Amino acid sequence: MPTGGNASRSFSDQVSYTAGAFATCFLRGTLILTARGEVPVEQLRAGDLVATKFGGLRPIRWIGTQRFHPRFAGPTNTPIRFAPGSLGRGVPSADLFVSPGHAMLVGEVLAHAGALVNGTTITQPAFHGDSIDYFHLDLGPHDCVLANSAWAESYFEDQNRNSFHNAADFHARFPGHEPQRQATCLPIVTAAHPGIDGLRWMLTPLAARRAA
Repeated sequence: MPTGGNASRSFSDQVSYTAGAFATCFLRGTLILTARGEVPVEQLRAGDLVATKFGGLRPIRWIGTQRFHPRFAGPTNTPIRFAPGSLGRGVPSADLFVSPGHAMLVGEVLAHAGALVNGTTITQPAFHGDSIDYFHLDLGPHDCVLANSAWAESYFEDQNRNSFHNAADFHARFPGHEPQRQATCLPIVTAAHPGIDGLRWMLTPLAARRAA
């Protein structure tokens, strides 16, 4: 069985992020910590100050949005659910839903949500609702924000800007923008990383480990 110690040693190198991948993010209703307290992500606007892990209060540069019909979202776009406490004591503070390719802070790395599914506290349940609405926060530099009290990545440029359904709004606000892949604030690991099994095992509740 994988162990936490082996997993942590294997995460020293960043795994390549797939250029042009869909840049979905926080589901509607996610609470983001700002200078004025927690605010639902869909109520945020460009210029609002959000609390970040590495840059203090950063202003939002732009907010990208995407909408999917649940029937056609498939595993790529159906949200991952992080139950309260699934990432640590009291983290997140309430159910947190993010897209499968969105990275969450685990230890000293950012790991894709879909790669962390353990079948108990981190799952991909069927979505019940009229639409899946995602919001991504572009802060300029890549950083982490507090979403339902859990650290999660902000947007970083990687040839995927046009995957947002409101990409035309960005290009109107920033004419002549030339996309360049940004550096990430921490290593990002994906399901392809050889140590992801150990990380997932560490986040699986003890009772579920014993039953495995």
